[in-house]
Amino acid sequence: MTHWRLVLLLVVTSFATVCLTNCRQNGSHQTAVPVRVAIDQFIGFAPIYVASDRGYFTQRGVSVEALPILDTAQRTASFASGRVDAICTTLDSLLLLASKGVDLVIVAAVDKSHGADGILAARTVRTATDLKGKTVAFQEGMPSHFLLLWYLLNNGLSPADIRAVNMNADDAGAAFTAGKVDAAVTWEPWLSRAKTDGKGKLLVSTADLPPVLVDVLAVRREVLTSRRAAVAALYSGWMDAIEYYKTSPDAALTIMSGGLKLSLDEVRQNAQTVEFADRAFNRGFFDKSAHDSAWSLATRAIGIWQTAGLMTPGQDSGRFLTDEIVRSESAPAK
Repeated sequence: MTHWRLVLLLVVTSFATVCLTNCRQNGSHQTAVPVRVAIDQFIGFAPIYVASDRGYFTQRGVSVEALPILDTAQRTASFASGRVDAICTTLDSLLLLASKGVDLVIVAAVDKSHGADGILAARTVRTATDLKGKTVAFQEGMPSHFLLLWYLLNNGLSPADIRAVNMNADDAGAAFTAGKVDAAVTWEPWLSRAKTDGKGKLLVSTADLPPVLVDVLAVRREVLTSRRAAVAALYSGWMDAIEYYKTSPDAALTIMSGGLKLSLDEVRQNAQTVEFADRAFNRGFFDKSAHDSAWSLATRAIGIWQTAGLMTPGQDSGRFLTDEIVRSESAPAK
């Protein structure tokens, strides 16, 4: 009796080993090992909730875990240390992170700011030139800083022409509303609030500019190397979610509302300030010959950060970008 039990145990063990090996070889094992994505609770990243809810990631053979980490320093530290596999933020911010030694690769765009960010100014400030000598609030080394530098440099000014006040975007909006600074680089709801209460004017927003603040998806280089199929599935599932938003916006916004923990009205309003980066956007953005490609934006970003003294010369933007995920994507899900 004992002999037959031993034989049966050996047979079952061998069968399980073969199954596990085949699962790993066929790529289905990756479903059980989630790709952990660090995000902020921002409308531009909300398609990840749609993809999870609709099962798009599962259909693509990957498990994805969205990790909302509101503190920017904690979010980037989690990515740099390997506690998460991927991160979403602006391209300019990631290049600044890469210059500090984080070996990352930008694989896709997820959204473009289209009015979500802007510069508020006193009504006496009519043009960029009028910012000379004025106090301007923004957060150093963050997208608001990059947007300000872009605007100044494109209008013949330098960082030395303003009096900088370092504070986060929300504090900057509040300081401007309180009359403590002449201008502020901030986001919604401060942009709309300042116009509504008559406290100032919107000098410029990302709706008036070419792609400046583009949020992208990045992974650590070793993740792309060891789990390329999972990264590709993450991208495809995300794109499926954006397609769903385009065809069924009300249903998609309802899912986003739950994920972001915001009212449906707030989510609907926020969605008007971004352009979700669908497959067509990504194909253009990752076309090296395009005028507004990821490579041209990266080159410009590095130059701007160097002008601000936050990045040393000699940085190679091309090392941190790849078009392989966008170019080799499988057909969209039906």
